[in-house]
Amino acid sequence: MATSTELVGRVVVRGGASLVKRRPVFSADSKYIFVCSGEVIRVFSVASGEFVTELWGHRNEVTAVRVNPLIQLQLFSSSLDGTINLWDYADGILLKTFTLGLPLFGLLVHADLKNKLYVQIPQDSGKEDDEFLGKLAIVHLPSRQSSSRAVPVQASPVINKIKVGDRGTAIGAGGEYVAAIHGSKLKVVFTANEEENAESVYLSENRSSVLTCVACHPTDYAIATGNANGHVTLWRNFNKSKPVLSSEHWHSLRVEDVGFSPEGSYLYSVGHECTLVQWQYNSKHRDFIPRLGAPISHVSCSHDNQYKALCLTSNAIIVLKVDKIKQKIQGLSFGDYTRTGPVCIPTGLTTDPHTKALVLNGTPGHLQFYHLQQDKLLYNLDIVGENYISPESLDKPLVNTEVERVAFDAEGAWLATIERRDDKETSMEMRLKFWGFDKEKQSFKLNTVIESPHESQVYTLQLRSTKEVDGFLNDPLAVTTANDKKFKVWRLLDDEDVNSKMKTWNCTFVGSYRNLQPKDASFCEDGSLLAVSFGQIITIWDPDTNELKRTFCQGTPDDPIESLYFGHGSSSCHLVASTKGSITVWNLLTCSVLWNVSLGVHLLIEDPLSCMFAVIDIANNLFVFNTSEPRIIYAQKSLLKQPIDMAIFTPLVKNNQSSDGGQSAKESLLPWEHVSQLYLMTRKQDLFSLVSERRDQEEGKEFQSHGQMSLHTNLQPTPFAMLLGRERAKDDEEETGLDAVRIQGALGTASVKQMLSSPAHTLPPAKTLCSSFLKTMLPPAGDSHTRMVQSDSEDELGEKDESDKSDMEDDAHHTEHAQLMNQSGQVVKSHDQGYQVENVQDIHLSDVELHKLEKAARTGFKWMKPVFKDVLS
Repeated sequence: MATSTELVGRVVVRGGASLVKRRPVFSADSKYIFVCSGEVIRVFSVASGEFVTELWGHRNEVTAVRVNPLIQLQLFSSSLDGTINLWDYADGILLKTFTLGLPLFGLLVHADLKNKLYVQIPQDSGKEDDEFLGKLAIVHLPSRQSSSRAVPVQASPVINKIKVGDRGTAIGAGGEYVAAIHGSKLKVVFTANEEENAESVYLSENRSSVLTCVACHPTDYAIATGNANGHVTLWRNFNKSKPVLSSEHWHSLRVEDVGFSPEGSYLYSVGHECTLVQWQYNSKHRDFIPRLGAPISHVSCSHDNQYKALCLTSNAIIVLKVDKIKQKIQGLSFGDYTRTGPVCIPTGLTTDPHTKALVLNGTPGHLQFYHLQQDKLLYNLDIVGENYISPESLDKPLVNTEVERVAFDAEGAWLATIERRDDKETSMEMRLKFWGFDKEKQSFKLNTVIESPHESQVYTLQLRSTKEVDGFLNDPLAVTTANDKKFKVWRLLDDEDVNSKMKTWNCTFVGSYRNLQPKDASFCEDGSLLAVSFGQIITIWDPDTNELKRTFCQGTPDDPIESLYFGHGSSSCHLVASTKGSITVWNLLTCSVLWNVSLGVHLLIEDPLSCMFAVIDIANNLFVFNTSEPRIIYAQKSLLKQPIDMAIFTPLVKNNQSSDGGQSAKESLLPWEHVSQLYLMTRKQDLFSLVSERRDQEEGKEFQSHGQMSLHTNLQPTPFAMLLGRERAKDDEEETGLDAVRIQGALGTASVKQMLSSPAHTLPPAKTLCSSFLKTMLPPAGDSHTRMVQSDSEDELGEKDESDKSDMEDDAHHTEHAQLMNQSGQVVKSHDQGYQVENVQDIHLSDVELHKLEKAARTGFKWMKPVFKDVLS
């Protein structure tokens, strides 16, 4: 298909990937937490909860990440691309890639198993779905270091038919055994035996209950499992004879994950009750941390037992310190906690005019404001005001009140929402809410609540712009269309209460047309016209007088209008309407069809900042048009393999470091990239954007210069560090104004930074570094102009404020100073005092400088002798 340019865009990942599908892992020093997110490993700071860096190297989904138990600054990671990567996470360097050629679903390591790894591979080769059964296999890593980065290895199966995933296998005390689950069976194999099918198989007491998770005690021969009925079972004595089982029951739904504390004194279990249960080992005592906000899918502990990480099904990771929440790492929120089917986002995608954030459904009853550039959740806005309640059965989840429609006006002064609850058993509940923006609090405040605005489900909700037109401000207006064959116009009016000074929203007009079903509605850019579609007919109304101005008819009743919108800018006189099989652009000045094209339409996306709009068909093919002509200005086939459910044009956030480029740079961009960005969202709620090759290269260079730095460079400061930094900055500003001679840079600073930035295992012994380090702290021997620094600010400001007593003491030392001067013009200083001989023949000092020099000569350093004695002893 012909286009005006030969540019080909690139679909790049922008966010939305799950942070909670796999178990997170703490670093050995508990400063960082490693999270599997799609094809990358994301690193977050435990202290601040901020994103630090990410590790790119896999070509498919990362399934597990583990800290190297032998070198704790390194990581192992497995992926569905059939590779195991070894990382130096401190510097973001990929050290080795071990290739197996089979999808990997899990990874187990232990300090006592040198050069051995356990991996989960498919039961049947070639499959890449982690919901089926797999095998547990052992991988022997080469003991000798290879110069090649990619090293092929072999996997030898040891257990067949296991539940794959990080909750299906665990490694035991001392690395002596590995446990796996399959149905109601627990399978245990000792690591000394590497033969296939050598495992011992044990059946649970309730054979009809499926085991859901497994964990091994770190020091004792004990295994914990959770099942679908909510029981937590401890298996003991399995290494000697028939295992002894003890079961506890608290969870009302299935147990999602279990895990032991590092020393083994506590067992943790989580599930859909939004509660962390802490079981005391060898005791029936238990503690609870309830009301954590969402069902919990994984639990993980830090190596020093200071922190616990809980993965919530809302795509959030909570970091607990003792029993309190320390940090919350939030990705793009998931509203469907069961995650049994395609993600349903009834509000669609829209943009907040204030923050330019993406606005869509978040946790049940909330709207989330998501920062696209930083891939970070800004905040949640509670619309419904209801808490999440766990269901009695996962087969029959409770129906929550959900936000179905959302709209902003162009200026961001008003927000309108539609919420609805319909369980098909009781009467439907529906509310229309209007929220005003509070400039002082920089948030939206509820203004009006309207119960049952329509008799059935609302299709469309739109707000009119309140900008000035012909010297007059438009009154705030809203329009809703519903399944009751009516559309309603809502207006902001003075409150009927005489004592109230507030303005509230009221319905001022109810419209219909020939008893047809309305579908979509839209205000024109200046708010003077309102278009409402009824089947294949478009009606044009004056929203201020509620008068029908014109009707347009296109297509047939079998192909009704699905969506429509008015053009923007120079195309504001155009009206774009689409059906499932065609696109029609109307000229409102001549009331005629400007152009029409037959094209399958799955999504119609308007660009509010230009004259362009995009169309995506059911095969994920993209076509971009200008409203003024039927020519396709850009086309790209098969954007993604996954079905695209939603798309939006958002305002372009310009990068200060990007080049301006001139005309040639503009020609290398996609047609809309000068003002907008196109974002795509799939059914799995993965977020992508379509960018030009030039834009992708600019972002890649920026990431390399900022994102792939040392981990300590990107680490976000804690609040105390920021406060301390501000205080130091104030001190530096005060010291800058003092009239004193300064040394530019402290002696030995470079050596200190070099030693502190280098990994400890790569440094030579401390005795080797001692002498060279002390030499860097001394001034150069041949420097004829040694500058003295006075630490006392009073001395630097002069001698006018000193007491008479100090002046007499200074006069007493003039004679001593004169004796230290020899005939050759050199200052001879005692070796006992650690003084040097300086050539001052050509130096002319003022009285004030001489006085300062004398004070420096009287400074003693005898206090350093015991320090160096302790160091050298």
